[in-house]
Amino acid sequence: MCLNTVITLQHPGRVCMPPPLLIVKILVHASTNMHSQIGMNKIFFKLHYHPPGNTRRVNKNNAMEIVIFGATGQVGRYLVSQGLLRGYTVRAYGRNIHELPDTNKNLQLIKGGVFDDADVYKAIKGVDAVFSVIGGAFDGTDKTRSLGMKIIVTEMKKAGVRRIVALGGKGVLDDLDGGLLLDQEDYPQEYIPVGREHQKAWEFLSGSGLDWTFICSPDIINADPTGDFITSENVAPIPDNSRINAGDLALFMLQEQEKNQYLNKRVGISAI
Repeated sequence: MCLNTVITLQHPGRVCMPPPLLIVKILVHASTNMHSQIGMNKIFFKLHYHPPGNTRRVNKNNAMEIVIFGATGQVGRYLVSQGLLRGYTVRAYGRNIHELPDTNKNLQLIKGGVFDDADVYKAIKGVDAVFSVIGGAFDGTDKTRSLGMKIIVTEMKKAGVRRIVALGGKGVLDDLDGGLLLDQEDYPQEYIPVGREHQKAWEFLSGSGLDWTFICSPDIINADPTGDFITSENVAPIPDNSRINAGDLALFMLQEQEKNQYLNKRVGISAI
């Protein structure tokens, strides 16, 4: 008789964030020695460890290390502060990086532009995950969101870093009647140019082969995190109040990097 069983245990170590699962596969085989006066039951165990998909490198401080593009922006500042509170080593990248207080030993300020390929590569090399909250003008003339994402994706591949959580706009979500929200007749015309930029950024991500999540944000309120928000996959959530605090966006982005709930998905989000 054979019994093939898989047991899942929570491993206590800090090899990744969150802690990995230890998968133990136990193969039990019972047999009787027919040539002996006493039957002998033989039990064999086979142990297999299967690391999770987001296994990370461990740096000298045993901390998750991330890079944030757009670190001085509305959401970027919250990502920096919340990442540090989680004990991460944070590389903050931006043109106006001097605006951030350099008072934490786990914070590295990197001055640079997102179109500087070599600087972007250096900022990415060796991290566990990338966060992109880069912004720009709303009139469609600023290509920072789309071309910046293209460069980040390219340099991630060169650096061997796979995980990215990026911020986009609500218009890139699916409409329940088909197509994207920004393709609908009632979509606000003033948001279409920036919506197309977000669409291109998402398309660069979706074709990259990386482990990405694209947060499609409604109107962003410059306010602290509350934890009171709802998310959904590829469509706007219900209820949809068309607003979200910058602090809650940062909170969710960090949570998503740890949990991988929406891997290779767009995410609708709203305050509740």
